[in-house]
Amino acid sequence: MGETFDDPDVTREAWSRLHPKEDLAVFDIAIRIQCLAALLAARYDAAVKTHGFAAYGDYSVCAAVRRNGHGTTPSALADELLVTRAGMTGRLSRLHGAGFIERHTSEQDARSLNIRLTPLGRRRVDATFSSLQVERTQALASLTTGQQEQLATLLRAALTEDEPS
Repeated sequence: MGETFDDPDVTREAWSRLHPKEDLAVFDIAIRIQCLAALLAARYDAAVKTHGFAAYGDYSVCAAVRRNGHGTTPSALADELLVTRAGMTGRLSRLHGAGFIERHTSEQDARSLNIRLTPLGRRRVDATFSSLQVERTQALASLTTGQQEQLATLLRAALTEDEPS
């Protein structure tokens, strides 16, 4: 992993010495997922800032609006991105100030806002998405296409398993 992350094998070895009877197979998986997530988060943060976003979370808001296609409400964005309503309000204010989004009164309910991307916001989201694809590709370059597909399948299964009772 290189960058500034602890070596998972060194960390595992230390825990193995402290808990020699523990099976650390799941630990091996989890710590590598954590390291990969940290590596990607650092790369994502740098990439979004080069495109004018204050943070990855701000990009995520604009990307959600972009995927929606026709605009959405602050509440729907907060629910989709698992952010509090207050947190979403702050992000939307920042993005509006940066010229990335427009806020319009809903045609169906005058008490509600509809969030849409500006042309600038749309260009920035698309450019950022492309940059993030480069970062993802580089982060997983040591895996073959088949290995990437296998990893995606395994992670999908791990993330969709029912909670144990």
